[in-house]
Amino acid sequence: VLDLPSDDDSAEQALKSIEKEQLKQALKQLKEKEKQIILYRIWDDLSYKEIAKILSKSEESLKTMFCRALKKLKANLQEEILALILFTIQ
Repeated sequence: VLDLPSDDDSAEQALKSIEKEQLKQALKQLKEKEKQIILYRIWDDLSYKEIAKILSKSEESLKTMFCRALKKLKANLQEEILALILFTIQ
């Protein structure tokens, strides 16, 4: 018996693909240093102390930079979602 994906599985995979693309686009809009900080902290699961050492920054300034970069990323994602909504209703 073939195990074919249901329509729900296909829709979920399509949604994940769209979300992944939106995240890529939102990350591209960040400055390189901001992108590095986000990737180190979230994807590589490094501590602030480890990232600060890698980037030759103080831990406190790195925390501030991370917070600002995360806010920018959130705003960029909201813009991507809004653009997608506007595109689909046209």
